[in-house]
Amino acid sequence: MQTTNRKIRVLVVDDSAVARSVIIQGLSASPRIEVVGYAVNAMDAKTKLQHLSPDVMTLDVEMPGINGIDFLKQFDENNPNTYQKPIIDKSKILS
Repeated sequence: MQTTNRKIRVLVVDDSAVARSVIIQGLSASPRIEVVGYAVNAMDAKTKLQHLSPDVMTLDVEMPGINGIDFLKQFDENNPNTYQKPIIDKSKILS
């Protein structure tokens, strides 16, 4: 079995600067992960997906404007064959 030294390229999508910072810091701690960028909302994410070509995207479910779930539905309807990579949905949990 052959292994690769290529890092996993991640785009972090979250409207919260604090959440983005925590996620980026956590992911960057791994030598196998490279955070290639971040987006502050769904429209920013759409542009950055095209320019950065990440392997994985983290996506906040609760964002102003177009939330993460609606973004995925819209993206899928408009571009059914363009983004077929893993997406990690996340949401803030408040108690």
